[in-house]
Amino acid sequence: MDMKHILWMMLTGLCCLTAFAQKNYSLKGKVIDVEGRAIEFANVALFRTDSTMVSGVTTGGDGRFVLQAPAGDGYLRISYVGYIELFLPLKNLSNGLDLGNLTLTSESIGLDEVTIEAAHVTRKIDRQIIFPTHEQLEKSLNGLELTQRLGLPRIFVNSNNHSISMAGNESVQLRINGVEASSQEVLALSPQDVQRVEYHDNPSVRYGDNVGAVIDYIMVHRTSGGSVGTDLQQQTNSIGLDELYGDFHQGRSQMKYNYYTNFHSYNDRYVDKQESFLFPDGRRLERRVKGLPDKQSEILHMGSLVYSYTEDDDFLFNAKFNIVKYNVYTANSSGHVYDLDDSSYRIFRHQETPSWLNSPSIDLYMYKKLDENRSLIFDVVGTYNGNHQKNLYQDSKDGIFLTNLFTDVNSKRYSLISELSYEQRFKDNRLSLGIKHTMAKTDNNYTGSTDADTHMHNSDLYTYVELLLKCNKLTCTFGSGIAYTYINQIEGTRLNRWNYRPTAKFLYPLSKVASLRFSYKMRNMLPSLSELSAVEQQIDSLRILKGNPLLHTYLVHSFNLDYDLNIPNCDVGVSLLYELRNHPVMEQTVFDSAKQLFVRSYDNQKRFEKMDASLYANISFWKDHVNLYFNGGVTQYLSNGNDYFHRYTNLYYISQLRGSIAKWTLTATFINQFNLFFGETMNTLNKYNEWKIDYRLKKQMRIGLGINNPFGEYANSYCSENYNSLTRSSSVSHYPLTRVVSLSFTWNFDFGKQYKSITRKINNSDSENGILK
Repeated sequence: MDMKHILWMMLTGLCCLTAFAQKNYSLKGKVIDVEGRAIEFANVALFRTDSTMVSGVTTGGDGRFVLQAPAGDGYLRISYVGYIELFLPLKNLSNGLDLGNLTLTSESIGLDEVTIEAAHVTRKIDRQIIFPTHEQLEKSLNGLELTQRLGLPRIFVNSNNHSISMAGNESVQLRINGVEASSQEVLALSPQDVQRVEYHDNPSVRYGDNVGAVIDYIMVHRTSGGSVGTDLQQQTNSIGLDELYGDFHQGRSQMKYNYYTNFHSYNDRYVDKQESFLFPDGRRLERRVKGLPDKQSEILHMGSLVYSYTEDDDFLFNAKFNIVKYNVYTANSSGHVYDLDDSSYRIFRHQETPSWLNSPSIDLYMYKKLDENRSLIFDVVGTYNGNHQKNLYQDSKDGIFLTNLFTDVNSKRYSLISELSYEQRFKDNRLSLGIKHTMAKTDNNYTGSTDADTHMHNSDLYTYVELLLKCNKLTCTFGSGIAYTYINQIEGTRLNRWNYRPTAKFLYPLSKVASLRFSYKMRNMLPSLSELSAVEQQIDSLRILKGNPLLHTYLVHSFNLDYDLNIPNCDVGVSLLYELRNHPVMEQTVFDSAKQLFVRSYDNQKRFEKMDASLYANISFWKDHVNLYFNGGVTQYLSNGNDYFHRYTNLYYISQLRGSIAKWTLTATFINQFNLFFGETMNTLNKYNEWKIDYRLKKQMRIGLGINNPFGEYANSYCSENYNSLTRSSSVSHYPLTRVVSLSFTWNFDFGKQYKSITRKINNSDSENGILK
């Protein structure tokens, strides 16, 4: 909350105390725009004839307000960002008065012509409402850059890889007018069309289990015209990230498209490995794999086509077609295998893993406003996931194959997700009810060295209720969900489970600039379809991978404690997390004496614990021309299996310095990756740094030049290490990403009139395939 609003609240309180002893009358009304739509968060202030303020309120979601006025003369002043102030004289007030509809007129056709001198922030129970300043809008060329300049608490924007993340251990959910969106869709936003940003730092249970924040971009909707744009980025090592987008409007209808492609091609990628196998008789086989430079090429296509129809604030129909296509053309890994006990023992190893994914979906969504405080939402999503994976593994010595394994997997999954949601508001309180049903059919076909078929039917019925209460300064949110899950694997496995999912959140403001929040949630976790698969697959000369149809669900308890300090130009916070998983599904490795092979499968283990402490800071200097972001912490994992125990500690940080002057912007990013550990496996990326300079050619056009690890101090690689006592191994995949130069070009062309639109509230999707991995 800025100083302007602190002074507003103090002045309002003082004026209310002064007028307390007088006889007051009720004034009420509804603030609307010229098209009859309610205006939320409009400021309504009551003044005496000598310009002394008596009281003030802001309008609710239905545009209505109620305030107390003393007898006599005075006037109302009604204001809202982007609209001309309305002054309404009051003469000889001697009783209550209903003013009816009060219409505000827009200052201009588009919000881009409105100059806002200071950021306007309104704090609600579960979110912050941020109106970007004129300077923030003018200096931003896309939605990601605007988000970066807003400096939202705990939020980190990486403009180089087009991602948005947050401090701590939870994810950020992005939405545009209430519709869940990707970071690519946010990038396509025109900053001049952003009316406000709603930052949900205490998100509802309907947003998902692991969502720590929701950023919703409320756009000024258009009645005609449209916009088109592109964002292109090419690196010298054959990496490309390109995006094309546009939207067109006619009356109440809107059509928009978005196409994104990400292409990678490495000619000098190689993998080094260390392997150790301990046999029951005490014999240990240790090998070292020295990788040879090889090629990997892959491309991701993502596209969407959306049609929407609106009727004021009362009705919205949205139809969205999505397509995701991912192809790995070549993913070769070759090398020489050395037996550490016999230096003369050499094997040539070759592995290929080409694959493709095809996932179209159709999403039909409808929103109906029943009255000023009640709304109903219905959403249905149909999805097809087609996945084809090949794996060729060969060990040879002197031209003779010692091992020759080939597996070809075809997967098809069909799913239908439907959800009905109801919401009712009671002044500062809110009640949400919902029911969601998922049904799916999965068919997997394994051929080659492994011949098997799996057929699985599953359904999930989930109903939830959530109540948000305001008790003086304390805001409480209580949620409860009950789910019934049914999984039937034709080969003989059946799983029927009732799950209970309670949540509780508490937010307490310690002062006007500091707050403390605590949250608890319990989840029943189901084994994945791949973990339940009744398939046994040999993956190399010494190991087998298989599923376990006898797995059962387990409980996850999560506790979060956060402290936030928000003062002008500086946001600082501390976050503590503790997570406990009882009898989690984690890996289990045994030796099969009959086959003389090591078998890696899954089992319900004893316990898994995760503890994290992190610090974040977002500081702006020199009128927002310089910004420093830092987020770092330490995480400790305790993995307690049936026959193993592992402790792993990880230090991580993200630091970014951004400076801008005139048309130039310089950004330096330093990252030490957050490592992931679960069961007996640790995965990590090396630390690296990125430098980028951008130049604004025109108002809607920009070019950029960047470089990764310019001083060659870090070698980019992906590391995986398994700590199992029988089959300990580590692998490092090296990529040619040091001193890589990138060029970028961004262009937006915008035209047409604008108006405000209603927002979508929920989104569903399905990405399961059930393939053993």
